[in-house]
Amino acid sequence: MLIGLINALVIFQTIINYILRKYLDVFIIIYFNNVLIYMNGMLEEYIKYTKKKYVFYKTEVKFLEYLVSRNRIVVNLDKAKDVLS
Repeated sequence: MLIGLINALVIFQTIINYILRKYLDVFIIIYFNNVLIYMNGMLEEYIKYTKKKYVFYKTEVKFLEYLVSRNRIVVNLDKAKDVLS
């Protein structure tokens, strides 16, 4: 990595956290360039924050190599098979 870019990831994360600070842990989780938008209520409550490209009413999503659902977070078994074999 170039010397000038050694802190680029930290700076990027700081800027993203600053821009989305009022939504963090309300309905957004950010990890580097991965942004997970979730909701606890009805879709109509959050429709003003959405666009057509998003998929709604998913009960389970892949996020950071984990499967995240309403009641649990588990390791993606597809990735675990690669490690175990």
